[in-house]
Amino acid sequence: AGDPPTRLSRKLLLVAVFSLLCSFGRSHAAEYAIAEQLFFNGDFKGSAALAQAEVDRGVWNEKWPLLLLRCQMATGKYSEAEVTYEAARERFKNSIALRMIGHDVYNFVGKTELAGQQYAEIVQLVQRAPWRYSSSSDRVVLGRFLLKSGEDARDVLELAYDRAKKSNPRLPAAHVATAELALDKNDFAEAAKSVERAVELQPNNPHVHFLTARAWESSDPEKVNAAVDKALDLNPKHVPTLLFQVDHLID
Repeated sequence: AGDPPTRLSRKLLLVAVFSLLCSFGRSHAAEYAIAEQLFFNGDFKGSAALAQAEVDRGVWNEKWPLLLLRCQMATGKYSEAEVTYEAARERFKNSIALRMIGHDVYNFVGKTELAGQQYAEIVQLVQRAPWRYSSSSDRVVLGRFLLKSGEDARDVLELAYDRAKKSNPRLPAAHVATAELALDKNDFAEAAKSVERAVELQPNNPHVHFLTARAWESSDPEKVNAAVDKALDLNPKHVPTLLFQVDHLID
């Protein structure tokens, strides 16, 4: 059977395995970054193809079905999105991020009762195991859910978004969510501050430049024009920015 491995050989083996796993993780992170950038640029077909391949491979990461769903919803493939969602929901049984988008999917295919059920399940999941949703990403998702449920905006800001930013200052979604909340409350100073940080963290996302345009809409036309130009340079088909332009042209 051979001699038992020495302590040194076991250590070398563990180092090799750990290095392989880290390399594997970096590889998948790079692949996701490429797929997400295609989405940002409006190449929904290319982004969806990469996401679909990873979903079909059974990669254990909810980011891939979430990205695929965003692509399908952006291109009006609501029936396909329903199939994607139901498979992902079965695989990631505790995901509140999936249920948030699942609510929209069911509404778009006319299944309003099932749409409401997704929100009800979010409440049940969080009440059953609140510790499971303490990550910065989940705090942002919960914040968005609570706002849709009619909770006080200040409470959501303090208990969800501010805590998410404190835990992970480099999470773009937390700064984007804060900016969107500030814009809804006409707090343009806070919106400008938050979206500035979002632009630093994710400069290739047209949505953060669109939010920049909204934040400066009433006070700085030059910044508005620059932000609109940047958003459409990244994605000429960015719908919120195009609608923003339409409103200004009508005015």
